[in-house]
Amino acid sequence: MGTDAPDGEILRIDHLTVPLASGISLAGRLWRPAGADQDPVPAIVDYHPYRSSDGSAPADEAIYARLASRGYACVKLDVRGTGNSDGLHPDQFDAAYWTDAVEALAWIAAQPWCNGRTGMTGLSWPAHASLMVATRQPASLGAILPVDGADDRYLNRYQGGCLLVYAVWHGAQLSGMHLRPPLPWVVGERWREMWLQRLSAYRNYFELWGAHPTFGAYWHAGSAKRDFDRIACPILATVGWADTGYAVALPTLLRESHISRSVVAGPWGHCFPHTARPGPGFDFVELAARWFDHTLKGGTPSEWPRLMAWLIESHEPSPDLMERPGYWVEEGAWPPDSVKMQRYGLAPGRLGIDLRSDIKAEVRSPLTVGATSGEWMPWYPAGSGAHLAEDQREADGLSLCFDREPVVNDTELLGQPVLSLAVSSDRPCGQIVARLCDVAPDGTSTRVTYGFLNLSHREGDEHPVTVEPGQGYEVKLALAPIGWCLKPGHRLRLAISTSYFPIIWPAPHHATLTLDLARCELRLPLRKAGHRCAPPAPSIVMNAPALAASVLRAPKLERRRSFDVGSSLLETVVDEDNGEIRLEKDGLTFGSTMKRTYSIVANDPLSACCTTSAVWTLGRADWSTRVTVDAIVTSSDKNFFVDTLVSAHEGENEVYGRQYRKVVPRGSA
Repeated sequence: MGTDAPDGEILRIDHLTVPLASGISLAGRLWRPAGADQDPVPAIVDYHPYRSSDGSAPADEAIYARLASRGYACVKLDVRGTGNSDGLHPDQFDAAYWTDAVEALAWIAAQPWCNGRTGMTGLSWPAHASLMVATRQPASLGAILPVDGADDRYLNRYQGGCLLVYAVWHGAQLSGMHLRPPLPWVVGERWREMWLQRLSAYRNYFELWGAHPTFGAYWHAGSAKRDFDRIACPILATVGWADTGYAVALPTLLRESHISRSVVAGPWGHCFPHTARPGPGFDFVELAARWFDHTLKGGTPSEWPRLMAWLIESHEPSPDLMERPGYWVEEGAWPPDSVKMQRYGLAPGRLGIDLRSDIKAEVRSPLTVGATSGEWMPWYPAGSGAHLAEDQREADGLSLCFDREPVVNDTELLGQPVLSLAVSSDRPCGQIVARLCDVAPDGTSTRVTYGFLNLSHREGDEHPVTVEPGQGYEVKLALAPIGWCLKPGHRLRLAISTSYFPIIWPAPHHATLTLDLARCELRLPLRKAGHRCAPPAPSIVMNAPALAASVLRAPKLERRRSFDVGSSLLETVVDEDNGEIRLEKDGLTFGSTMKRTYSIVANDPLSACCTTSAVWTLGRADWSTRVTVDAIVTSSDKNFFVDTLVSAHEGENEVYGRQYRKVVPRGSA
């Protein structure tokens, strides 16, 4: 198991080994109260692919050492094929992970320092894992606390049948990050063999994701939504309004059940609440300790409110905003009892309760309309930077817009706006992009929420249907859930466009859509102003432990954009430097960088291109390694072309290199 490292009342095991019946072992770290051998405690497990020995180590210390001091054994466990664990990492959400996790939970529950009760938590992948594992109903699992977890893995890659560009670059980056070697001083001489096995098994995940544009068996296997009613333990989840791809899980998380289910929805992106960007956040460890005290130590989870939500108040748009104004509210149901879905009709340039127009309006946006869109998943690797949407006036000017009259009083929205359209396309395809914006008296436009629909997915994501040019269709588009407060003098704007690159990949043809406004409407979830509440936990994190580490290179993020007037080529470059850190306890250094380039010509959907270049370094003393993944994705009207180069170096010597092209049929995408 490794060596106990006592620190006051907390014992740390830096190299925990969990044996599985398959013959492989999972590696991890353990924090527990020093007296747990004599007085066992519940265990909290963060099951993840992010490398507990280095990649996530500094952040883990601040969370799990504190939770251990509150009377929990905390296990950070690397999934197979990552960190120092055995085996290979076959796909992002392979069924083998859940089988391993159930067995690992049983092993943990049987340890002398555990009282047989376990919980699960973690951000992103671990949150998704906690939902998936909970559907398997492990005997020891008493509660979960997923942070930005997906209930539907298809919606992680496609929204409304539209391919997210996030999936295009993340496929290369995520599969590449698992190629880093295990540590020689942990796994011994077999480290190089394990590393070469990982490298040889490499596959750009986008090859899989792009080949499955419909919600079929491939996605079913990793989607908790399909078996959500099998979850028998209480759930408290946190989501961020700015993290659209995960906020869409909120309706499933709050589905009616005899099991306690609660959600905290804040203003942040893909972050823990205590590192919230944009804030304000709160002390996540305090929330977690209270939740697990209730559920694993004999409390009453029914005392938790169904929903606590931060309602964002009108503010000036800024891509690097660090805090969003607003306030907390509490609701006892979803949809909230205080919310009424108000219908608004559409007329040229106007949005109103009693409006009706016989006009048929056309829209064909240039493919550069999404230039100011920001990041689909703002995850702030550098702690700050331009992640949010910019002022939307430029995009609004390239869209079909409908404005409501300025409001006189505070106007609250809480829920999912729903847009119903009567629409036709002049091509055998079409994308509908709907943005809801908060327009200030000075004309600045802040994006509130948005959503997409691929017309061939108008009847659902499982079975695409044909789009006949000129044929009218009745469609519905649900925008992402949001909590917002429109301030007096501001007005709501509905902006409709036919593309939104680099958030979604463009349709294969540049279509013109025609809307029959007489049969179009927007339904808004208007909340009756009511009781405000205190934050879910204190805003100040007290006495957070820190892992002794030196910053060798500070993290930073740059986002820049250029437009060539002659060729109408828009290019957006995102440079992410996650910095480099040295852990003082063992001298281990690690760092990473990633550069993404998106380019498109304003009137040519087949010009879309996404280039990703990611580098990971790992070393200690005279041992150093480097892994590089470069990928370029382009498309025709029938296929995606995925060009990938992967290389690995030990010192200056290349130990592995492979370059290949994969042609992926794009199907309905």
